[in-house]
Amino acid sequence: MTQYYDFSFSLQPPLFSPTQLFFLHILNTQAKCISQNLTDTTFTPKHTLESHTPQSPMDSHTQDSNPPQPATFEYGFYTSADFARDSKSTLHFIIQTNHAPAVLDFAESIADTLPLSLSFCFLTLSVCDSLESLQPLAHTEGILPYTPHTHFCTATQTRDFLSDEHFGDFSLFCFAKPLAHTEEILPYLTSIIHELQSQKNVVLDTARGFKECSLKPFKNTDDTPSVCVMCDISSLKTFFRIHNAQSDVLASFEKPSVRLAPKEVFAQRFCKDSHGLVLTSLPYDPLLQLFSALLLREEITHFFLRPTSYTPERIFAHTPIDSHTLCVSESGLFLDTARAYCDFKTLLHTNLAHHTNAQNTQPSVILYISSKHPSAILLQNGGNFQQILNTSFEANPKHLIESIRTNYASGAELVGNFAHKQDITLFENLADISIRTDNLTHIFGIAALLLGMHPSSNLSTDTLLESLPQAYDSLLACANEFLRAKGPRIDYILQREHDTLTLDYPRIFRSSMSFKCADMDNVILAYGFIDSFCEFLATLVRDIQTNHAFGDSLEVLLCGDVFGHSIFLERILGFLPKNITLTLPQDGFLDYH
Repeated sequence: MTQYYDFSFSLQPPLFSPTQLFFLHILNTQAKCISQNLTDTTFTPKHTLESHTPQSPMDSHTQDSNPPQPATFEYGFYTSADFARDSKSTLHFIIQTNHAPAVLDFAESIADTLPLSLSFCFLTLSVCDSLESLQPLAHTEGILPYTPHTHFCTATQTRDFLSDEHFGDFSLFCFAKPLAHTEEILPYLTSIIHELQSQKNVVLDTARGFKECSLKPFKNTDDTPSVCVMCDISSLKTFFRIHNAQSDVLASFEKPSVRLAPKEVFAQRFCKDSHGLVLTSLPYDPLLQLFSALLLREEITHFFLRPTSYTPERIFAHTPIDSHTLCVSESGLFLDTARAYCDFKTLLHTNLAHHTNAQNTQPSVILYISSKHPSAILLQNGGNFQQILNTSFEANPKHLIESIRTNYASGAELVGNFAHKQDITLFENLADISIRTDNLTHIFGIAALLLGMHPSSNLSTDTLLESLPQAYDSLLACANEFLRAKGPRIDYILQREHDTLTLDYPRIFRSSMSFKCADMDNVILAYGFIDSFCEFLATLVRDIQTNHAFGDSLEVLLCGDVFGHSIFLERILGFLPKNITLTLPQDGFLDYH
């Protein structure tokens, strides 16, 4: 009997990226091969094979009425009517056939062929009676001929390249400047490795442009960010603190980068950024994959790449691959850490755009926490935005210490004891003026200065606000060294001032000073600041959900560059209520320039 078999796939925005087109091409190619194999196939319907008893003339007549039938195998791409507007678009690859084993063959072929992908994911296989709720994908013919060059090699292909006498079949490669003989690829790559081993840097022609390559780490700068490319997953797990979701994302077809903390014993091998992390990737094109395999033969586990202005004559014609740096939680949720060139209003409306399309009035809590811009904690209900929390506070440490001394029980004694542990005379020398800020990450910067995580020898009233972002980086670097999952409770306590909710900011620092007087290590304290802050934000969401009786209808949008750090993303995901709708930024709209 002819039936419709629905292979459903989830497509992440942007729709029909080069990666997704390549995956569609694979599906179409595998189905075409199976269809060609069935062209001359005939089979007897299953129900005529169930009888094993001697047949009467009537039985024979019945069997003759079901003669062998030609096998049919038709296929195509279908979507729902609201496909383009759906934030979680589903693509249906429909196979119509009367030969069920061919469907199994197709399923097995794509299981062997489709690599792990971040933008193209298999969902379900189901049998449906009709296609009334679906419509054919428009312009399929223009999509399917897409044939990328040098996108990836499978593990088997890499092994075959290395074991072949002439270093493999290079049909996957497209040469911009053909070598005289393909076997020259082995001495070409070997010569590069010899140069690297003699402490020289070389330029490699990669799918992300020309890159300067070294076996020693480059010093990171804003203009030329370097990436550490680990030769394989095993090396990655040896040198870095990494969980399964991060390794899965790094090994996906798109080969993004992730910032990872090196294990302490290997920390000196890498050049860490201001947050104590290393931008890490796996080989992202066949050239680098083969190059890495050869390095492993030499017991070299990683190398470093950075952009270069030197552009020699190309050897390989690559299909360009975009570079993305992702933040990945243990649950598998990930964020693109890119920032868009827009304003705050555009950032919000872009991330909440599905409301406009669906004419949805679902209430939303927006948690915008950025190290670059003022913080905003808002409630959007019925299209109107209301400020939930006043984020403006006093940033002058001298005033904060004085407030602790005079406004809290045993405050004077605490400040006296703390002065024996830390040098707070620097803050006493600050001008007695108010310095206001409305950026909540400055809490972490002030804490870093107060607790000695960041040098404060040149601190002045004029430069305080300029120093806080660097001090925040220092606290984050300390927190990234913490190896456990729970930190000390720093007091983030709400209070009401003039009918407005605000934090009791001096109390935050009062609790950290108490821990410091008890000789708590800065790494533990730094983690406690972030852990407690994320718990506070989640508790605020829960209170709003309860007080406004939103129930399961509440949406929470996380945006701002702090959530591009796994330590923030991981902790707040662990604390948020489970019955909210979580919205994460898409397409580089985590933060704005």
